[in-house]
Amino acid sequence: MREFSSTKYRLKSAPIWQKRLYTACLAFLLVGLITSAVFGVSRTGLSVQGVVDYYRGNPDQMKFEKSAQELLEVTHFHAFAIPVVLLILGHLFFLSDCPAPAKRLVVAVAAGAAMAGLVTPWAVRFLHPAWAYLKWAAGYALGAALLILIIVPVYEMWFHAD
Repeated sequence: MREFSSTKYRLKSAPIWQKRLYTACLAFLLVGLITSAVFGVSRTGLSVQGVVDYYRGNPDQMKFEKSAQELLEVTHFHAFAIPVVLLILGHLFFLSDCPAPAKRLVVAVAAGAAMAGLVTPWAVRFLHPAWAYLKWAAGYALGAALLILIIVPVYEMWFHAD
């Protein structure tokens, strides 16, 4: 942990055992990101209307509206899991050589999109279907930000010359 408190510590100069550990963690998180994307596509397609149908139901497609209990279960899990993932990815990303403003922007987008992803299913289901636009956009923004948070550290560890 002492290494992390130094402002000079960078991923590119980390010992090989740390690079392997971080890469393994990032690989698992990438698999998680990919499976989340597959879940999203299988549930809603790539459309805003698919988001509306998923949460509000669509009798023509034999889709039933999500109950408050179903939304609560998903919210509960994600409210614990997403911050841990963001903490890990953000920590490694902050050890990269990216400019500080870019680091703050990517992490802020990830956190904002994740929060929108927690809130918007409730809004789509119980307030108005137009909230599906934000849910849809937040999914893409979160996916893109998480991908950056994974790719940059891997690149710096293995392909960026020290």
